[in-house]
Amino acid sequence: GQFGTRLMGGKDAASARYVFTKLESITRCIFHPEDDALLNYLDEDGQAIEPDFYVPIIPMLLVNGSDGIGTGWSTSVPTYNPRDLIKNLRNMIVGEPQFEMSPWYRGFTGEIRAKTGKEFRNYVCSGNADLLDDDTLMINELPIGKWTTDYKQMLESMVVGGTPADGGAPPIIRDIRENHTDTTVSFTVRMSEGVLETLCNEPGGVFKKFKLDGSIATSNMNAFDLKNKIKKYETVKEIMEQFFDVRMDFYEKRKASLINKLTMDYEKLDNKVRFILAVINGSIVVSNRKKNDILADLQRQKFKAIFPEKSHKAATEGEGDEEGEEVMAPTSLDKGYDYLLGMKLWSLTMEKVQTLTNDRNQKDAELSILRAKTPEDLWNHDLDMLE
Repeated sequence: GQFGTRLMGGKDAASARYVFTKLESITRCIFHPEDDALLNYLDEDGQAIEPDFYVPIIPMLLVNGSDGIGTGWSTSVPTYNPRDLIKNLRNMIVGEPQFEMSPWYRGFTGEIRAKTGKEFRNYVCSGNADLLDDDTLMINELPIGKWTTDYKQMLESMVVGGTPADGGAPPIIRDIRENHTDTTVSFTVRMSEGVLETLCNEPGGVFKKFKLDGSIATSNMNAFDLKNKIKKYETVKEIMEQFFDVRMDFYEKRKASLINKLTMDYEKLDNKVRFILAVINGSIVVSNRKKNDILADLQRQKFKAIFPEKSHKAATEGEGDEEGEEVMAPTSLDKGYDYLLGMKLWSLTMEKVQTLTNDRNQKDAELSILRAKTPEDLWNHDLDMLE
């Protein structure tokens, strides 16, 4: 879709009804599917909607940046290189200090450097300008936040000048040629004779005259914290530290959740193997018997009753509440043993036993591997996949 370009800073975007979107394949590396069950989904008029917040594996506030005005607050957060964020997170995982990160903008070919002195939290952002000859300047990058169309208007205002007969000064610029794309800048500027040499000898030189220096501030970074309250962050490191604490807590929750799920899967497979063998050798008779007697046999032989979990949708929409109460009642075991008694007759064979045994052993191996991993290991693995 036409989401706008750097020609007009996004103001040339198509109307929303003409723009098509789809999820990038990298998205699920950033917002991992195994975190979905851990999020606190909100409820609106009985319908499940988005969670109160997502938990990406890197701080997306620093990837996308933020700039604008809210009710009573303004904020300005620069964007940073995702690879730098990943390196710093790896340092924090092993207990090492963070290194200083400078703002980074994808596709920007100019220079970003920190200011010295009192403004150490601010950065100078410069475009690019090359001298082609004594009177010609090639401008092929603009500072962050300056757009091609606006910059063209500024250059055209320098073309206008008086004439010697009128007593006016000659124009600074004689001619402008453009060779842009929607992602690159290219102005070829021909100046009046001797102007370029004069500019080069002045303080600030060409960059000052043609406004090729801009600034990026990190002194107004306001954002919502974990408790959904506005907080001013003094440094990028502070944002990283708060993100790190929340994300590490969710990795601990994820490990516990995965262990519970794998344990449940293992127990289900193990009970199926035992049940089929019990039917085959005759220790449990299913045909031509009352249901309650079969359930009592299963209980006596210590088969585990596994009740189906209510889906998030059913829970939030209030569906199946009565059924859920009946399912969880201790006297009603038919749902709990449905995973055994609901198997097809074709499952009561030795071939099926072998298949289920292999699956059970595989789950046991996965469980052992997961138990040996730390939350830090899980995070490092996710960062590897993202890289």
